[in-house]
Amino acid sequence: MCWSWWRNFKQTMQACKLKIKIHASYEAWISFKKIFALAFLLQFLQLFCNAQNKYTVELNIANSNGKKALFCNAYSNNDRTHTSNVDTAYFIDNKCIFKGEFKDLSFYSVALDSTANFIPFLIDKGKIVIKGNSIDYLWKTVKIGQSPQNDMMFNVKTQTELIEMMRINFQDSMQIHGLNNEKKIYYRNKIEECDNNLANYLFKYVTSNPSSYYAFYLLKMTYEFSTRSKELAKITFPLFSEQIKTSDEGKYLYFLLFGVGTKNLIGKAFPSVLFYNSERQLVSLPIEKKGIYLLDYWASWCIPCIANLPDFRALNKTYYSVGFRLISISVDTKFNTWISSSKKHRINWANYITTNGFNSVDVKTFAIRAIPFTIFIDNGKIKDCKSYA
Repeated sequence: MCWSWWRNFKQTMQACKLKIKIHASYEAWISFKKIFALAFLLQFLQLFCNAQNKYTVELNIANSNGKKALFCNAYSNNDRTHTSNVDTAYFIDNKCIFKGEFKDLSFYSVALDSTANFIPFLIDKGKIVIKGNSIDYLWKTVKIGQSPQNDMMFNVKTQTELIEMMRINFQDSMQIHGLNNEKKIYYRNKIEECDNNLANYLFKYVTSNPSSYYAFYLLKMTYEFSTRSKELAKITFPLFSEQIKTSDEGKYLYFLLFGVGTKNLIGKAFPSVLFYNSERQLVSLPIEKKGIYLLDYWASWCIPCIANLPDFRALNKTYYSVGFRLISISVDTKFNTWISSSKKHRINWANYITTNGFNSVDVKTFAIRAIPFTIFIDNGKIKDCKSYA
């Protein structure tokens, strides 16, 4: 049986080879069709992936005809300084729609008439429907339909609300004038107890809900609150889904948890951090593996920083032809102030602004507490970090 099968197989292959020789042109045509089909498939997959990253936010808010809706990719519309996606629309028949594209899970928010009347939410699928009533604050009336990420955010908020309220109360109590040391220690211990309870809750919650972006966000905001918080954060982080861990923010948090401190950074590549350029676009720094770079952290209000600019300008002009590149990074919190100051002081080389001043991920990563601060990079590796303050 086996020999018969092998003989038939060989005969078939010989026949095929003969046909290929005779019909070489036909085979070429078949190859062309295969290549064309593959190209079509790749194009289709690209279109499909792009469609997956597109969103539609539909607002159905009762009693809102003619009112203005504010939309931005930030937790609240109050934080509009560095948002790269800001839009407005007016309600018609109590409805308005926003459309766009997203890369990673992140917060968005809409406000009605005033930036104080807003609701944060997450985009986790193609269409998000938000219903509410304008007769009261949005946070009191809004409901977000069938969205797993927003459902998880609501659950976490509900479970952690009491812990956060208690922490705020203990913090306020510590500010009472004339409080003796014994009471201060008591409230400090109570605050630490709240922080530890929150860290324990997040660990348990993420174990069962690894895809919760809000849990990740809360971990990112609170991991430094206490020693125990950071210990648990290091255990909790690996439990998150790959989508969260491999996102830009996930990479940031990993770096903060497991690679903080300038000593640990020497000899390593500059972390994958995003900054805003002059067009409010989130971009990475143009750092190549070959080349010499000097990163200068500065601000419009920093007198020593401004005093250094003429020297940096001369340095950049002298050594630019041999591969030296100067990159300025502002820690200003107001976008327009940064733009004006850059023009005033003729910063005509690569120039960016952090996403959130001294609270930005890169600033915390390098433990920058004062400026001017420089980072020297050679052949893609950090060689030195120095504060001149």
